Amino acid sequence: MRNDLMVDTEEHIITFTYENGETENLYVIGILTAKNGQDYIALMTVEKDTDEVFVYRYIEDEDGEFSFENIDDDAELEMASVLFDELLNPTEPDYDDLEE
Repeated sequence: MRNDLMVDTEEHIITFTYENGETENLYVIGILTAKNGQDYIALMTVEKDTDEVFVYRYIEDEDGEFSFENIDDDAELEMASVLFDELLNPTEPDYDDLEE
């Protein structure tokens, strides 16, 4: 899912440019590593009036370049979503239950 990404590290904003030239600013909620070693990123749109969160696999190469991958597996998406839910609501632990 990498087209063109620009990062404002002070504001934690990624500007994503789609193939058709449209851009979208995404706020980085966080990047977490699951127990399986895979990194995940949670993003939220900045301009739109929504509280929808998008979760992707996060991949960073040796040069610090990063990209996202869609999560097609429902169980993996659920696990990654619960991981971020725990970040935002630490009093409701569910992640360990899903991994078992």
